Amino acid sequence: MTARTVFLVIALGALGINIMGCDLLGGGEAPPQQIPGMQQYPGMQQVPGAQQVPGMQQVPGAQQVPGMQQVPGMQQVPGMQQVPGMQQVPGMQIPGQPVPGQPVPGQPVAAPVQPETPPSPPVPTGDKLTDMINQLKFERAQDWVSTSTLMKGELKAGKSAGYTVSLPGPPYCHTFIAVSEEGNITNLDVRLESPTGNEEAKDDTEDQTALIVNHCPQTAQIEPYKFFVTAKKGKGEFAVQVFSK
Repeated sequence: MTARTVFLVIALGALGINIMGCDLLGGGEAPPQQIPGMQQYPGMQQVPGAQQVPGMQQVPGAQQVPGMQQVPGMQQVPGMQQVPGMQQVPGMQIPGQPVPGQPVPGQPVAAPVQPETPPSPPVPTGDKLTDMINQLKFERAQDWVSTSTLMKGELKAGKSAGYTVSLPGPPYCHTFIAVSEEGNITNLDVRLESPTGNEEAKDDTEDQTALIVNHCPQTAQIEPYKFFVTAKKGKGEFAVQVFSK
């Protein structure tokens, strides 16, 4: 080998060393750093600046979007797309999973409980005695039904009017309401007798109303009962009606 050839080989070798030194020590790109504990999967693309959080699981094919923040413990679901700038919140529901407090598809939903509507006061009829009967029924026997029609009469002090009504026995009970307008019969009473003639109940209060409330016969069959409306003081028109439940 000639001296010229030896010099050329040495010169090329030095040039190669300089180029390699420039490539390693200069401004060339360094290989990406692997973070301890991070698992790499085939096809996963790493975006410059994306931060990997210890314990985060990467699903094959999932793409990291620049600026997306990963919350510790969040799991990536296959096929779920991440929108740039969207933040994942701990406890976020995954599509297809039931939401607490919401109905589950396929399961029967209980009908909402409707609040009970309070009964309305009776509508005035224009007849004073009828309105008094209806008001007392609203106050004392609201859900009862009429067993007799509303009956009217006139009395003077010391006189009575008698009526007969057929009443069913157990489990039914009965209420008697008698009224007189203010200034007419000022002390109105009512008395109930059994089919055998024995007194079973009475109202002897000193006012223009008389009530026997929730009287329950002891015999099972329907039997005729007698009741009497008496004017103790005053005189005038009265009304009486029987209700049952």
